[in-house]
Amino acid sequence: MLCVLIKVGLDEFAGNFDKQKVSPDIVCFLSAQELRQLGLSRKEEMIKLRMKCIKYGANRLQMRTIKSGPPEFVIPKCILQNLIDDDFLISDIAKLLSVSESTVYRRMRQYNITKDEGILDPLNDMHIAALHSTFLPKINEKLDIWKEAWARHRMRTVHSSPRTLWIAGQLQAPVGISISDLVHYGAEGIMDTSVEDTVADARPVFNCREYNLSNQCRQHLETVIHATWISHNFGIDIYLKALDIIRTHSNDV
Repeated sequence: MLCVLIKVGLDEFAGNFDKQKVSPDIVCFLSAQELRQLGLSRKEEMIKLRMKCIKYGANRLQMRTIKSGPPEFVIPKCILQNLIDDDFLISDIAKLLSVSESTVYRRMRQYNITKDEGILDPLNDMHIAALHSTFLPKINEKLDIWKEAWARHRMRTVHSSPRTLWIAGQLQAPVGISISDLVHYGAEGIMDTSVEDTVADARPVFNCREYNLSNQCRQHLETVIHATWISHNFGIDIYLKALDIIRTHSNDV
């Protein structure tokens, strides 16, 4: 352990590590609080030490073979949690563990671990506008593909109530109901006025906050952000492009 501490310039804490019998292969299993108790007060020191110790013993990733599909890397939850708590970027964690970023994200989802990198604020209207500009076209594209694929399928009547069959029929060929009513059928906050007057103590529905985009901004977004975009980072890179475009046009009148 002393050699590792000397390499990262933390040999002044060697006595604490020796007293607690801490070896390089268990450093990454220690939480930030436990490292503070060993004398490391700054996150920069913790990061340097973890990066140096990640290749030792129990810290090294094991590859697990499964019956179907390619083998997968086993990333211990405590190691992943500690790296995230120390403010490592997902890209840095992937490089450090020699795995892909998608593998890191899958393990985070498996362990229910989240990381806020500060790129999406749900209370920021500009961020929400960029999010919608990125993913709504993609969602609609997938829905259109599904709709076209099932457009000629016959309606299944097994275990379907008359109401369900009527709604399904209206979706395919509207009869006796306006298109606008059908489009908003079941949408929260959109009710028949005659029914709405009879509902007592109804739960209030608040209008969505909207960020007004200029025509130039919308045209720029449509040019750059296509519904058929492909991303290797779960669309985060596309979202950041959309956010930059909206910021660029934020002063447009």
